[in-house]
Amino acid sequence: MKLARPVFSFVHSGTGSIILGLIFSRQMFSRYQFLSSQFIFQASIITAYTPRLKIAMALRIKTKWHESKRVHKGKSNRSREKTLLDRAGVIAFNIWKVSQYHYNNLRGEGFRYATEEQGMGTLLEFLAFMLQVVDRMVYGQVPEAERPLFINEVASNLARNLQTNREELLGPGDYASHFIDLLNERAQEYSHCSYENGEPGYGFKMVLAQHISELLSKDGDLSNKWAHEHVLEIEIPEALKTLKGVVAGALGIKV
Repeated sequence: MKLARPVFSFVHSGTGSIILGLIFSRQMFSRYQFLSSQFIFQASIITAYTPRLKIAMALRIKTKWHESKRVHKGKSNRSREKTLLDRAGVIAFNIWKVSQYHYNNLRGEGFRYATEEQGMGTLLEFLAFMLQVVDRMVYGQVPEAERPLFINEVASNLARNLQTNREELLGPGDYASHFIDLLNERAQEYSHCSYENGEPGYGFKMVLAQHISELLSKDGDLSNKWAHEHVLEIEIPEALKTLKGVVAGALGIKV
């Protein structure tokens, strides 16, 4: 069953580039079956809120892909070049992995997720941030007529990942609506932030750091008071470096 396409809204940023604002319908996710795809990362998003442990993790990202070959009955193998939408799925898969890595890295550094809202909220903020960064990265690098469809496809893959993982953990339900609302809200916020010389500006990074800091401060845990600085100085630079490799490798562009 085919997933409905979101409607698009465009906002002009201060730099003059067009930043995509994704406007999804809540109903479209409840009306359509969420389908598994080859890009879905099947690991659990949120597990029990564990004690502070130093978690050693190695993030392995695939940044180069070979064109697929399919065997057609009665015909020789034919190479099929991946479309831009195929590559959107690859990028979404890796955005998911990178976001999970930094979600877990924060916990491993001693920052505490005391509630579902804090843990899930932190993961979703990373996803929304990286979606907006990808939009800026590809601006002027892919045909402008195709860019909205490309970003839409990345967002749709992320929403399907979220829905699938949450259903596996919690059972049937509409888990994507909150994420859809968040993407819309953050698209508006980030549209006012600069992105120059291949890097998000300080204000761009501050949006993510501030939202995560606010989430982790909700229970009054003083050990989380340094989250803002940590996200800004440690997590964001590492995430951007990884994301650049993903986008450059998947699309064959310089970012």
